[in-house]
Amino acid sequence: MPALAPSRLALAGGSSPASPKAGPARPKAGRVRQPRRTRFDRFTDVFASRFSGLLMAATLLGGSWIYGTVRGGQFDAFTAENGSVGDIVARGLGFGLGAI
Repeated sequence: MPALAPSRLALAGGSSPASPKAGPARPKAGRVRQPRRTRFDRFTDVFASRFSGLLMAATLLGGSWIYGTVRGGQFDAFTAENGSVGDIVARGLGFGLGAI
Protein backbone atom coordinates (compact mmCIF):
# COMPACT_ATOMS: atom_id res chain seq x y z
CA MET A 1 0.00 0.00 0.00
CA PRO A 2 2.85 2.49 0.17
CA ALA A 3 2.37 3.21 -3.58
CA LEU A 4 -1.04 4.82 -2.94
CA ALA A 5 0.29 7.38 -0.47
CA PRO A 6 1.74 10.65 -1.86
CA SER A 7 5.42 11.28 -1.36
CA ARG A 8 4.71 14.76 0.08
CA LEU A 9 1.89 16.20 2.10
CA ALA A 10 -0.69 17.62 -0.35
CA LEU A 11 -3.05 20.33 0.92
CA ALA A 12 -6.21 21.49 -0.77
CA GLY A 13 -5.45 24.32 -3.16
CA GLY A 14 -1.71 23.95 -2.76
CA SER A 15 0.56 23.69 -5.73
CA SER A 16 2.03 20.34 -6.37
CA PRO A 17 3.94 18.90 -9.35
CA ALA A 18 0.76 17.13 -10.45
CA SER A 19 -1.21 20.40 -10.56
CA PRO A 20 -1.55 21.79 -14.12
CA LYS A 21 -1.53 25.41 -12.94
CA ALA A 22 1.71 25.10 -11.02
CA GLY A 23 4.37 27.35 -12.46
CA PRO A 24 6.91 29.93 -11.47
CA ALA A 25 5.57 32.42 -8.96
CA ARG A 26 5.20 35.87 -10.46
CA PRO A 27 4.37 39.07 -8.65
CA LYS A 28 0.78 40.24 -8.99
CA ALA A 29 0.38 43.55 -10.73
CA GLY A 30 -1.13 46.22 -8.52
CA ARG A 31 -4.65 47.28 -9.31
CA VAL A 32 -4.81 50.52 -11.24
CA ARG A 33 -6.84 52.96 -9.18
CA GLN A 34 -9.16 55.41 -10.78
CA PRO A 35 -8.81 59.02 -9.68
CA ARG A 36 -10.98 59.91 -6.74
CA ARG A 37 -14.28 61.43 -7.76
CA THR A 38 -15.35 64.59 -6.02
CA ARG A 39 -18.87 65.59 -5.07
CA PHE A 40 -18.87 68.05 -7.94
CA ASP A 41 -18.09 65.24 -10.40
CA ARG A 42 -20.97 63.12 -9.12
CA PHE A 43 -23.27 66.17 -9.14
CA THR A 44 -22.45 67.01 -12.74
CA ASP A 45 -22.88 63.38 -13.82
CA VAL A 46 -26.47 63.41 -12.59
CA PHE A 47 -27.61 66.93 -13.31
CA ALA A 48 -25.73 67.63 -16.51
CA SER A 49 -27.34 64.70 -18.23
CA ARG A 50 -30.85 65.05 -16.80
CA PHE A 51 -31.54 68.72 -16.25
CA SER A 52 -29.30 70.60 -18.64
CA GLY A 53 -31.97 70.96 -21.32
CA LEU A 54 -34.53 72.13 -18.79
CA LEU A 55 -32.09 74.64 -17.33
CA MET A 56 -31.18 76.05 -20.74
CA ALA A 57 -34.82 76.35 -21.78
CA ALA A 58 -35.79 78.05 -18.51
CA THR A 59 -32.84 80.45 -18.84
CA LEU A 60 -33.77 81.35 -22.39
CA LEU A 61 -37.45 81.88 -21.61
CA GLY A 62 -36.76 83.76 -18.38
CA GLY A 63 -34.17 85.98 -20.01
CA SER A 64 -36.46 86.87 -22.88
CA TRP A 65 -39.32 87.54 -20.45
CA ILE A 66 -37.18 89.89 -18.34
CA TYR A 67 -35.76 91.62 -21.41
CA GLY A 68 -39.23 92.16 -22.85
CA THR A 69 -40.57 93.46 -19.56
CA VAL A 70 -37.77 95.98 -19.07
CA ARG A 71 -37.60 97.16 -22.69
CA GLY A 72 -41.36 97.29 -23.15
CA GLY A 73 -41.95 99.68 -20.25
CA GLN A 74 -44.12 97.34 -18.18
CA PHE A 75 -41.47 97.16 -15.46
CA ASP A 76 -41.58 100.91 -14.89
CA ALA A 77 -45.38 100.87 -14.64
CA PHE A 78 -45.25 97.87 -12.29
CA THR A 79 -42.72 99.48 -9.93
CA ALA A 80 -44.64 102.76 -9.93
CA GLU A 81 -47.77 100.91 -8.84
CA ASN A 82 -46.29 98.35 -6.40
CA GLY A 83 -42.99 99.84 -5.25
CA SER A 84 -39.47 98.55 -5.74
CA VAL A 85 -38.56 94.88 -5.93
CA GLY A 86 -37.30 94.98 -2.34
CA ASP A 87 -40.66 96.34 -1.16
CA ILE A 88 -42.51 93.56 -2.96
CA VAL A 89 -40.28 90.89 -1.43
CA ALA A 90 -40.66 92.42 2.04
CA ARG A 91 -44.45 92.43 1.75
CA GLY A 92 -44.33 88.84 0.54
CA LEU A 93 -42.41 87.90 3.71
CA GLY A 94 -45.01 89.61 5.89
CA PHE A 95 -43.40 92.98 6.56
CA GLY A 96 -45.50 96.07 6.06
CA LEU A 97 -44.05 99.09 4.30
CA GLY A 98 -44.09 100.98 7.62
CA ALA A 99 -41.68 98.45 9.12
CA ILE A 100 -39.10 98.75 6.36
